[in-house]
Amino acid sequence: MVRVVHLFVRNLVHLWRQSRGQVKPLPSGGEDISPVSAVVTLKLAQTLDGRIATSRGHSRWVTGVEARAYGHRLRAEHAAVVVGVNTVLMDDPRLNVRLVDGPDPIRIVLDSHLRISPSSAVLSVADTRPIVATTHLADQRRVAPLEAMGVQVLRLPDQDDRVSLHALLAWLNSEGMPSLLVEGGATVTTSFLRERLATRVAIFIAPKILGAGTESIGDLGVTVMSEAITVVDRTTEAVGEDLVIRGRLQWPVPSRHP
Repeated sequence: MVRVVHLFVRNLVHLWRQSRGQVKPLPSGGEDISPVSAVVTLKLAQTLDGRIATSRGHSRWVTGVEARAYGHRLRAEHAAVVVGVNTVLMDDPRLNVRLVDGPDPIRIVLDSHLRISPSSAVLSVADTRPIVATTHLADQRRVAPLEAMGVQVLRLPDQDDRVSLHALLAWLNSEGMPSLLVEGGATVTTSFLRERLATRVAIFIAPKILGAGTESIGDLGVTVMSEAITVVDRTTEAVGEDLVIRGRLQWPVPSRHP
């Protein structure tokens, strides 16, 4: 009940801020995008050559402080934010809103085996109750300590030994959450694209070249250009030394080539 009241109040605040022009309304998808009820925005911060970390996994910081503040604004625009457990273990993010004024999103970690550390920063922010989405593959002995900390452990079906993203979006819909910001990492971002569950992107591009490193997006099975996902209704904006490209995802018609 407390979470439902929080979401109701949070959405009222969001609508009020839209009416005052403080937040841009989240656009709904067209007929040619993924058939999901929530607006799902993929947020990427990458170099010119598409890297989100060095070959040794170092990623702080790819973009400048202005772009990071813009990223916090995106958090304030969405009802929930999600990352994979690898991002938590590597970067230890808090996932709340600090660099701009705005409400914190519901924070969700995808962790099919409950590998998250109880000392993770995302679990220590007191404003909203964090959610760890897991599966039957997890060690059930790790559930009680997390719940004792106030963490909501959400058990969902698995898909290929990972938390089912379809099940996650169905749960978001049942909870009345209209929007989700996906902050990575690369595995989670790739999965949302592969399953055609993303509707929008916000891609921050830093004027840096790394060479070898972690790709921002993995293999999507694209073999010819006609199979590429297109970003339409685009906007491009300079944010400090970086660029941000925002737009709606348009999915290709299934290829019939041999």
